[in-house]
This record gives sequence, structure tokens and C-alpha cells, in this order.
Amino acid sequence: MAIKYGFFNSVDNDRTYNADDMSNYFEGLVSNGVYATVGDACIVKSLGGLTLSVGIGRAILNNKWVKIDSIQITEITPHTSLNRYDAICLQINAADRNISLVVVEGTPATAPTVPAKTANQLVLAHIYVRANTSSISQADITDRRPDKNYCGWVTGLIDQVDTSELFLQFQAACEEKQNEINSWKAEQVAEFEKWKVQQMQSYEKWKNDRTKAFETWQIEKKSAYQDWFDNLTESLTVNVNPATSRTYTVETDESGHAELPFTYNDSQTVHVYINGLFAVEGEDYTIENGGIQLTSLEFGSGSDVITFVVFKAGVVSGSGGIVDDEEISVSDIEQMVSEIDGLKGETERE
Repeated sequence: MAIKYGFFNSVDNDRTYNADDMSNYFEGLVSNGVYATVGDACIVKSLGGLTLSVGIGRAILNNKWVKIDSIQITEITPHTSLNRYDAICLQINAADRNISLVVVEGTPATAPTVPAKTANQLVLAHIYVRANTSSISQADITDRRPDKNYCGWVTGLIDQVDTSELFLQFQAACEEKQNEINSWKAEQVAEFEKWKVQQMQSYEKWKNDRTKAFETWQIEKKSAYQDWFDNLTESLTVNVNPATSRTYTVETDESGHAELPFTYNDSQTVHVYINGLFAVEGEDYTIENGGIQLTSLEFGSGSDVITFVVFKAGVVSGSGGIVDDEEISVSDIEQMVSEIDGLKGETERE
């Protein structure tokens, strides 16, 4: 028939109706899905291990109604080596004329996908089944009741949707993920602390090794220097004729020039003090043509006091030397330097 209608009273059995006629009455009035305010709204929960429960509730599927008036229990069987998604469905079987609760197993894979939904199914939830797992947690259950692509809520004859159970499921999933994050964070902190201790131990060992090496080097160098100095003190002698060691003092003119008060030659050793300060030839003064010229900007204003300490000496080893000269040791040289320092102090006081 092109047009169907109903219902009218039968006259001599001219009006007969079947279950489909009755079911089609709801078409357009009630959508496919689960009633959100009836019982537990068919919620899927983990009972521990591989056991799941489907709560009390009522649903509409292709204008046929189904009511679950007691909690239903179902079991999951994991694959031995691959992961899988299973679907918990309400399914119509037209041949058997019934609606039943079924577990549709997905295809096992390393990265599995959910099994395809058929037109005669309401998918209540998808279950992530890990390979060879011994338990299904609430976080492994994805609730599909609110999703109209898989199930949806019955609309048109209800006033509101109760989301309290959804919130509890969401809260449980969040808590489980937070626990996983906290566990991961604790592991990372422990690994970092372990690494830090290892690095500090390595650094301390490196530092101690370097310190010991430096101390060893320092002791060796100090010992070598002491041996050299002791040997030098014992063996070094200096030929000096004290009669040729003299001290001269002059004053410069306004141009910083003064005549030498002695005859200068290359065989002499001359120490020059300007106003009591030891001076360096080439930087503070020059000596040529029988005179001294001050070159440093710190001097040369006139009346600078120049002290010359002139002595003639030659360094020799052992007891050899010039017979006419007096042989003295390093301690004698130290005494002479002390006398020069005393002369310097007297010049500064003047």
C-alpha cells in the first residue's frame, strides 16, 4: 500500500493489525536511544577483573522498546597478544524476534579501532581490552549513551537528562589518569634525584683527583726548587772587590740632567735610585756621554736626588777566581743588598 494508517475498529475482521503497526506508531514521536531517567539508564560499569555490569533501564530501537529490569552481568575475554575494542550493544534480531544484550568483539591489533555499528544496534559503551589483561577499569570504558552516532538519549517525551552517572564515570576516569600522572611524575623525580647524586659523586671524584694531582705537582715543584736553591747556596760564590763598591749622590738640573760623578764602563754594575726609588734604565733614565738623563714623567722637575751604587763583580762556581779578589758567599751578597736598602731609607728620610 502507498498509504498506511491506523487504528480503526474492525468490522467483520476487515481491520487487522500486527506488532509492526503498533511499533510504527512511535515513529517520529520517540527517537532511538536510552531513556535517561529510567533506572540506571543502562550504564555500563566495571565490577573488577574482566566482569562488567549493565544497569537497569529502558530503550527504544527502531520503534521497538526494550526494558532491562535487573542488572545484567557479562564477561570480557582478552586476546593473548593484541589489543582490541569491544562494543556492549542492545541488538535487534528480526529472525528470532527479540532484542538482546550482546558483546561485539573488535578486530585485535596493535592500534585497534572500534567495531562498526549496524542499523539494528544501540552501542551502550566501547571497552578497551588490553592484550592478555586480567582486569577492565572504569577508565577503559567509553560511555556511548550520550553520543547519537552510537546510541543517544530518547528525546521528545522526557523533560531532562540526568548526567550524574556520567559525571561519576568521568570523575573516576580523571582520578585514574591523575594517579597515572602522579606515578609517572614520582618515577621521573626519583630518576632525576638518582642522576643528580651520580653527577655529584662524579664531580666530587673529579675535584678530589684534580686537587690531589695539583698538590702532588706543587710538592714536586717546591722540592725541586728547594733542591736547586740549596745547591746554589752551597756552591755559588762571587768574586767581589769591596774597594770598588762605591756610592755617589748628585742632583739634577731643571732639564732632569746631571753629570756622572764617576767614570762609567761596561765592566761595572750600577744600581740607580731616584729620590730613594729604584730606577730602571731605559724606562726611567738613560746614561750616555758621561751623564744621566731622566726620562720618566714622574721625575725631571729639577733637584731630583740621584744615588748611584757602583760595584764590580763576577759570578764563578767553586773556589776558582781571581786571587786578588775576595771570595764571598751568597750570604755576603744578601748583606750588601741590606746595606743598599738602608741607604735607600736614609735617602727617603732626607
